[in-house]
Amino acid sequence: MAKKNEKRTEIVPLRQVMDRLFEESFLDPFSVFRTIDREPVALSFPKVDVSETEKEIEVKADVPGIEPDKINVEVSDEDVRISGEYESKKEEKGKTHYRLERQSGSFERLIPLPSKVVSDQAKAEIKDGVLEIVAPKQETSQKKVKVKVNKK
Repeated sequence: MAKKNEKRTEIVPLRQVMDRLFEESFLDPFSVFRTIDREPVALSFPKVDVSETEKEIEVKADVPGIEPDKINVEVSDEDVRISGEYESKKEEKGKTHYRLERQSGSFERLIPLPSKVVSDQAKAEIKDGVLEIVAPKQETSQKKVKVKVNKK
């Protein structure tokens, strides 16, 4: 019996997992990269952290080895789009390769923001392979108005 404050972990039967894997893999080739609850597994690139303070939103993205001129950052009021290109050097004559896992290609990631921001005041910097995007939050009106209730 679980105690009142203990976390309970939901156990999904192996058969249910396998059935879903086979059903969805034929319809959606990328379904194997999703969890049981249909939430995307963290296989996206770049990996990001999104945080919020009282005045700003901060997005940090891991972009190791990618030059700043190969990264595009677009900030709208509600989201941040990070895109770019990465490449591995291929000019290695006279070598026998036993494993080639690094690839060249492009990437794009759209990150929804928890609050609206002032997009034209956003700033981005890259240091030690981490892209940091900071944007001030939009001022929200917290004005309270008393409304008189009339009888019909």
